Amino acid sequence: DESEIHPFLAKWWDAPMTKLGQMQASSWAGVAPTWEVEEVWVSPLCRALETACRIFQHCDVPIRVTPNAREGWWHCSENQGRLQNAIEQGTDIPGGSESRWPKLSEFPGSHKIRGLSQVSEPVRTKWDPSTERAMQKEEDMLFDQWKLSLEALKLELLSAPCKRIALVCHWGVIEQLTGVDSENCHLVPTIVHGQEATGKEPMRWSCSVCQPIVPHPSLGIRAYDHFFDGPRH
Repeated sequence: DESEIHPFLAKWWDAPMTKLGQMQASSWAGVAPTWEVEEVWVSPLCRALETACRIFQHCDVPIRVTPNAREGWWHCSENQGRLQNAIEQGTDIPGGSESRWPKLSEFPGSHKIRGLSQVSEPVRTKWDPSTERAMQKEEDMLFDQWKLSLEALKLELLSAPCKRIALVCHWGVIEQLTGVDSENCHLVPTIVHGQEATGKEPMRWSCSVCQPIVPHPSLGIRAYDHFFDGPRH
């Protein structure tokens, strides 16, 4: 799509959800309580936050922000985030005038979000919007930083006290963790194995994908009407 052809354009910055994406996420809301997850972990990118809120709007579980779950390819504007106040206000920067994002409070279940303060200020090599925009041409360096962030995410998962976690993230993160080329809003059931680093022993990580991978519940043909410019016959 156009965001891939022109990845540096500011209009793709922290790309919000599409109408179709909103419907796909909401289609899980009636099913999610049966998963009995203990926590939801979510990337702080706008589309992931809204996805988590829509899916788990009827679940009494905390939605915990983890910057290490953000999508890679940080040179692309759509994968560059915003700071806490801007996310809450639906603006480009804290107190900014550009407001093409939804306010956080507009997401169903947003009161369950925890830990957004982790991105209240820039975090070097992890969540640093202005620096990443200035370094967009340094693709390899930004990619290496993402890979380190993924290693930190693995460590978070291995050390988590909870046993059943829903990780709401992105295609690249899912592919790197599981090897699965996942479609949008599909459920990839996974069991994580391994252990944290101890002494001279490095961290060991592996995971097993529990087939089948589950597509989102059917939306019906009317959900796709907005893809067509004119009336359909």
